[in-house]
Amino acid sequence: MIRLTLSPCGRGKGEGCRDVTAIALLLLLSTSCAPLTLPPAPLYGPDAVTEQTLTRLQHDQARRRQQLSFWRISGILDLETSQMERRNRVVLTGEGDQRARFVLYGPFRQVARDLLLTPDYLRMIQPERREWVEVPATAEGLAAITGILLAPQQLLRIMLALVELPVQIDGNYRVIGAGGEQLQFQPETGRLLQRRGGTGDGRYQVDYHWHAERDHPERIELTWGERQRLVWIVEEWQLLPVSAFVPGAIPAGFQRSAPLTSP
Repeated sequence: MIRLTLSPCGRGKGEGCRDVTAIALLLLLSTSCAPLTLPPAPLYGPDAVTEQTLTRLQHDQARRRQQLSFWRISGILDLETSQMERRNRVVLTGEGDQRARFVLYGPFRQVARDLLLTPDYLRMIQPERREWVEVPATAEGLAAITGILLAPQQLLRIMLALVELPVQIDGNYRVIGAGGEQLQFQPETGRLLQRRGGTGDGRYQVDYHWHAERDHPERIELTWGERQRLVWIVEEWQLLPVSAFVPGAIPAGFQRSAPLTSP
């Protein structure tokens, strides 16, 4: 404890009084008897994660899941993996997060890849090679034909900005989804900003960039492993009243081929 004795200030010595007072305050602030203790900061969630803000996330997710019963999305897809590096214009058509069709177009608007995702199997048609390949709907199956080691439904949820509910706050102020992902979101709107999770060969991170005047992301960046990434630039996002999902038929004369790796 430090004791300070200050002499009274006389008239005409206002500046001296202010100097002494300032010094006294600095000494008192620098000699606290107990250290200042701050609450632990969230590791991935926003600084003010509360039950109220968490409710906004869950309401936003429930609303999106209802709206995305039938959908069509178009844009540009950049994919860099250990097996390929591609940039294609893509049209996605799907039903919720269970099934979807990815049609990738070449530079002359020809179909370069036609990827079908279902709960049971994945099928990719490659018109350029007149080949098609089919694998189980597992993370290993998706990796075998695309190089992305994620469960197919998880990849769909990532591209649709959907998470598995319910979500909760753990003891370290982290927001955790039902699938074990660590989430970050906008407290005011409930919109998803980032998600982190694990894959069979490491961890992945997804960052969402939202359009100021639209209710969907305009850019989604998925990174995993060493210098592997998928960038999805959304140009048009349509919510459909009825399903437009039509699985692509295998053209006559196409040969079944082996996947890039064994699923």
